[in-house]
Amino acid sequence: MGAVEQYAAAAGVDPATSGLVLDLRGKQHVVLVDRTAGLVWRFPRTPDRLALLEDDAARLRAAHRLGLPAPAVLGAVLDAPLGRAHLLLEYLPGIAMDDPAVRGLDDASAARLGRDLAALLARTRCLPAGAWPLPAPEWVGLWQALADELSASVVPLLPVALAERAVADLDRAVHAARRAPQGLIHGDLGGVNLRVDPATGALTGVLDWDGAVPGDPAVDTIAVAVGADPRVVASMLAAGPELAGDLERARAYVATWALQEMSWGLRHDDPGLTQDGLARFAGSLAGQSGSAVSSPASWSSARPSAARPSPASASRTTR
Repeated sequence: MGAVEQYAAAAGVDPATSGLVLDLRGKQHVVLVDRTAGLVWRFPRTPDRLALLEDDAARLRAAHRLGLPAPAVLGAVLDAPLGRAHLLLEYLPGIAMDDPAVRGLDDASAARLGRDLAALLARTRCLPAGAWPLPAPEWVGLWQALADELSASVVPLLPVALAERAVADLDRAVHAARRAPQGLIHGDLGGVNLRVDPATGALTGVLDWDGAVPGDPAVDTIAVAVGADPRVVASMLAAGPELAGDLERARAYVATWALQEMSWGLRHDDPGLTQDGLARFAGSLAGQSGSAVSSPASWSSARPSAARPSPASASRTTR
């Protein structure tokens, strides 16, 4: 039995169904899509994801209940092994925001997308923490704990000048967390999870709410801004002037990412990763990569790899 037949059988659909597509590219999930019927079956790939399947469903249901553009949960098979356990979701039409076609939107459509993104970020930043169904660490405490951990594990290994810079950067990040508004963080609001109508520029939905938690909305604002069409970012900031403050705090969080990369390398016995983080941090001090925290367009080079998520997103430290 091939992969399509295997997952179609688990979903209870005919593998010969017109419009049925199996996506095996994800590291966390296998996705079976029936565009004709408007259905998506999402299967966990790993035991860790299987254990979180019920939480994933709770987050999606909460997002949908709160009026956010998340796919509706239409069904779930939770008590089953890998390859059979899954969520049945509503299919959200559109293309990914990082699709090259989005760069080809006309000016009016690009402006529409920017306004829709600003409206999404305004909506999530106004959601009270008590509206979310799952517990999460307190935002300031999360950043203080991270600063304490990096101060103990990474800072002592740095030359004096770098150590002084690291301490200052960590202090700024904690200070940013202390003055942050509290809203809902999607946690991975990158281009692939934002769906766009290529004809109008309208935001048609947001995928993957698995990491959503209460915290600083700046995490999502920077995630949207990184790599987006400058016209879309300009329209977003014009429609949501408060987002400029998010980006200021985001600079403080981003400045710690090379230190976090070093820590990840130390904890996972990966000297190459540790050295890469050290080189990037030293380069920022020397002004060689200082722009990595100066403008949204350059932040993509400073983002941690998806394979080693950053605690800058609370969602990546609570799962």
